[in-house]
Amino acid sequence: MILLVCQKDLDKEEPQQNDLYGVGTVAVIMRMLKLPDGRIRILVQGISRAKVEEINSGGEFLRARLQVVEEVLAPERSLEVEALVRNVRGSMEKAANLGKNISPEVMAIIANLDDAGRLAESVCF
Repeated sequence: MILLVCQKDLDKEEPQQNDLYGVGTVAVIMRMLKLPDGRIRILVQGISRAKVEEINSGGEFLRARLQVVEEVLAPERSLEVEALVRNVRGSMEKAANLGKNISPEVMAIIANLDDAGRLAESVCF
């Protein structure tokens, strides 16, 4: 498993704990593809949110001690939530059709998510 945490300053080559946001996503790597230009494309599936309690930067990679953030239960599905879900799905389809680099796997996941919170988390990356 990996922890995805965004950097505050993307230009910093070797970030330390203060250079990272305090909450991230615990995820599993589903697929990894090396592109011809040397970049690597990774498809991950988020499992839960976690708060970073401590980061150990000794070695080739960062290690973190985490505390899982408990999810708040979603409210009942209202007409407004249903409309927002349809709107988000439509916006993602439109973005994909306009040339945004969104993989078919991600589009399939988005099309099949029923939980509005999970949908929001999926499209934010």
